[in-house]
Amino acid sequence: MNQSTTLTIPLSAQTLATIGLLALVLILSALVYWTLPSNKKAPDLHQAIDRLGLNTVHPLIAYLVSLIWLAIFCSLLYGIFYIIVDVLQRSHASDIEGAKDLRWSLLSFTAITAALGAVVTLPLTLIRTRQNARQTDVAEQGHITDRITKAVEGLGAEKTVKREGRETTEPNLEVRIGALFALERISQDSDRDHVNVMEILCAYIRNNADRNS
Repeated sequence: MNQSTTLTIPLSAQTLATIGLLALVLILSALVYWTLPSNKKAPDLHQAIDRLGLNTVHPLIAYLVSLIWLAIFCSLLYGIFYIIVDVLQRSHASDIEGAKDLRWSLLSFTAITAALGAVVTLPLTLIRTRQNARQTDVAEQGHITDRITKAVEGLGAEKTVKREGRETTEPNLEVRIGALFALERISQDSDRDHVNVMEILCAYIRNNADRNS
């Protein structure tokens, strides 16, 4: 004998209205997005995590944090639409209790809106922080490149001296020693440029050894 089981999910009229209103807003938002003249390529989750600066942590933790943020965002968004429907239903209340409930609904709406704003601002803040960090890194690397260029120029510094009534050029030892110390300091400050600095010093030593031999 076949037995059937019926599962009943109790949903109030306010809950159904909230779900319907939220679905309508999401559908309209999707339609507006697809009508905009922009690239319709689906966003890459890995690129989004990289832009947020979460690529430095374990991928599982990054995905878990993203899911938690999405759950909080959806909950707050549902709460806002739920309160909107509740306010619309209580806006015609004439008794005192109805007016008090309406006031509490408005206060709840303000609090949830502030919380939703903070949740939405969080990824934008992370993206801005990530961009600032990248710009700082680019500026720092450019500064180190300038220091290397100046130090390499100093390795070939010469000075003009008068000997026996004639002007001759000879290596400017003070400037070259300063350039060597500058390259040493760069190799200590930047692990990324350590190998390059060592190659420059080796090439400089070989070049001077060939000249003196």
